[in-house]
Amino acid sequence: MTLCSLRLFLFCLTLSPVSGFVPLPLSAFRRGWRETPQEGRDGRTLLRDLATTAEKETGRETSEPVSEDPGLPSSAGVQWPQPLSFTERLQRTAKFWSVGLPILLAYKVEEAKMAYAKEAGEGLLEEEEETRWNELHEWGSDAMLECIKDLKGYYVKTGQVISTRSDLFPPQYTSKLRCLQDQFEPMPSSLVKAVVSEELLDGGPLSELFRSFEDEPLGSASIAQVHKAVLLDGRPVAVKVQRPGIAPRLLADIGNLKLFATRLRSLLPLDYVKVFTEIEAVLSYELDFLYEAQAAQKVLAAVTHTPGNAPAPAPLDVPQVIPGLVTKRVMVMEFVDGTPLNMLSEEMKRRGVDPDSDESKFAGRAILSALTEAYARMIFGPGFIHGDPHPGNIFVLDGARTALLDCGQVKQLKGEYKRKTAVLILLIQKWTKLSDRIQKAEEAGKEVGALVMRREGVVSEL
Repeated sequence: MTLCSLRLFLFCLTLSPVSGFVPLPLSAFRRGWRETPQEGRDGRTLLRDLATTAEKETGRETSEPVSEDPGLPSSAGVQWPQPLSFTERLQRTAKFWSVGLPILLAYKVEEAKMAYAKEAGEGLLEEEEETRWNELHEWGSDAMLECIKDLKGYYVKTGQVISTRSDLFPPQYTSKLRCLQDQFEPMPSSLVKAVVSEELLDGGPLSELFRSFEDEPLGSASIAQVHKAVLLDGRPVAVKVQRPGIAPRLLADIGNLKLFATRLRSLLPLDYVKVFTEIEAVLSYELDFLYEAQAAQKVLAAVTHTPGNAPAPAPLDVPQVIPGLVTKRVMVMEFVDGTPLNMLSEEMKRRGVDPDSDESKFAGRAILSALTEAYARMIFGPGFIHGDPHPGNIFVLDGARTALLDCGQVKQLKGEYKRKTAVLILLIQKWTKLSDRIQKAEEAGKEVGALVMRREGVVSEL
């Protein structure tokens, strides 16, 4: 592992897949909030509204306290957590770096020891080096996973990004952190139902809206968890509920990272203050399900039209919000009966499906084709793309049909980016064809050489 890869490892620990993603204009979906607490709510204060969020993005320092979420009514038996104090925020950051820095130092020390041994002519065999690295990967990945599970918040999203980057990280890290994609510690069902009751029914019973509401979540992630329910009209739905108090915790974590990036700005290869500032702005939108509902409509519109804006059958499904059943923290969506891509291999084993069978290969090609067509339409059509297609957000349905979930992270591409993307794809295609020709030429050369050798051998014998 080189020093360059160590630096990459360090900053990938703090980067998120939302880096570089610019949200839509705030005014596109501004929602009016009640300005005075209603009787029976224990004087609950309203979460900062979208206008306040806009003010924050244009100048408020992240070291300021983050507004607290409003408390639930006392009858619900739960209370929204208080915002983290400055001391608590620093303690969280200190804990993360107390684990992260020793891991990084261990890699650097091991690298230096191996380099010194090679210079002294006492280098290890390749197999021995691989064994040493694997032992270090096992220890580091275990320590990182436990730290992330303990801290939760923004660091879970960090772990999610690592789990999807097998091109950058050893398999020990990607495999162990994969559980963070949709198997995070769930909220109690009583808390979930209290939030749904408060957000959708003004504190009323769930029976006014749902025929049934399952206690066991379908999935639990860093920002929200999803439960299956059935509306009174019989429609199965997925209810996405934001974790109480997660907004100030996430934004506080990023505020800490911005503080460290500011102090170490001269030592870093990039200006990570700008990076974390943009991540902070995007997270503010990801925490607003009203924004996600609108984004899902735009993604669906993009995949149901060709780049030339002609209507066309959608290559995959994009579940939509049930009209009228969405607030900033709760969203009721169409139910998708499928398997997340990151759990597909386990489901195939359970069903006794051979991954090397013709049926499996056909399904794999169908999934890849659907995603390729969908992103081609998003990119080269309106330029509005789904920005978080990790395996936990891609569902495989019966018949190898694909669904793309969670439109909280999106990006609007400019015309210039679309043009450059097209040029890049054409260059890759050209290079692939050239590589194939070179490979075929090399194989042909070897065959000719072997034939010549055989002929020379025959002549010498004669």
